[in-house]
Amino acid sequence: MNSGWRDGALRQRHFLAACELDVAALKPGNVRVGTRGTECTRTISFAAHTLVRVALSQRGASVGQRVLAAIRCTQRVVQCNTNLGIVLLAAPLFCAAETGGDLRTSLARQLAGLDRRDAALGLRGDPAGSSGRDGHQLCGTT
Repeated sequence: MNSGWRDGALRQRHFLAACELDVAALKPGNVRVGTRGTECTRTISFAAHTLVRVALSQRGASVGQRVLAAIRCTQRVVQCNTNLGIVLLAAPLFCAAETGGDLRTSLARQLAGLDRRDAALGLRGDPAGSSGRDGHQLCGTT
C-alpha cells in the first residue's frame, strides 16, 4: 500500500475509484447519484472529481490549501459541495504520501500538524448554505 501511494498517477487513479464508490454508495442524507432533489449525476461527479484529484496533488501545499483548492474546483462544475467529505479525508493522505517513509507515520504527522490556518482554509471552501443543518451535504435542494 505504501509504495502505491508514492506514485502520484496511481494515487490519483485510486482517488477517482474511491470517489466513484462514494457517489454510488447508498447512504442516508448524502449526495449520491440518483438521489431525488440533487443535480448530482455520474457525469457531473466525474468532472468534479477529475478536477479535485489535480487540486489534491499540488506538491508542497498544506492540507487546508488542498481542501480549499479542491472545493473551488468542485464549485466550478456544480454549485455546491458534492464531495466535501471525501476531500477532507483525502487531503491529509495526499500530503502524507509526498513526504516519504511509512504512510501511516506520515499521515499521523500530517494530522498532528493541522492548525488554525488549515481549518480556516477548509472553512473558506464550505460557503454558508452548502452543508445541511445536520451536517449532511446538500446539493440542489431547498
